[in-house]
Amino acid sequence: MKSIFAIALVIVLCTACSQAATSAATTTPVPSQPAANFPTLAPETVPLCQAADLETSTNSSGASDLVALGVTLTNISKSTCKLTNPPQAILLSDGSQTMHLDVHKIDPKQTPPAPEFVQLAPASSVIASMLWQNFCQETKTGDFVLRLDLSGDQFLNVSLKLPVIPDCLDKNQPSSMIVTPYSIPP
Repeated sequence: MKSIFAIALVIVLCTACSQAATSAATTTPVPSQPAANFPTLAPETVPLCQAADLETSTNSSGASDLVALGVTLTNISKSTCKLTNPPQAILLSDGSQTMHLDVHKIDPKQTPPAPEFVQLAPASSVIASMLWQNFCQETKTGDFVLRLDLSGDQFLNVSLKLPVIPDCLDKNQPSSMIVTPYSIPP
């Protein structure tokens, strides 16, 4: 039952993130597609996205035991670039101290399999979705930074103001975050 709730929460969050991205975009929205249907050019001819190429927006929702996070990345450059898939993410407290999160991927053998890279044309967007649970550290606020690694020396720090922080469910287990492959907004 908990996994059904988590999947439903990710779907709701992705829809909310994509609506925010669509309303902010000045171009026609891209139809909803699974990650495996991203357009592709020869991977060696497409550079990795740089932090300056991307604009972000965030959304979060959840209950006390599970928080869903969504980050929409929009290519604001004039060239197509690519992102490593699935997103590599860590959560930072107040932007300075790394929290110890085990990062898990949802079903790495998904059908169809997620591509190793996703290409992002100018003015197009992708969504990175995450589920966070079991937070047993003390904190005074819901202010966090989500760091998305783009390449060896490139990363995006995305400020999060979370209205809900996951409860501590088991002090003997680390906090965990499930990261899904990038998806295209509807």
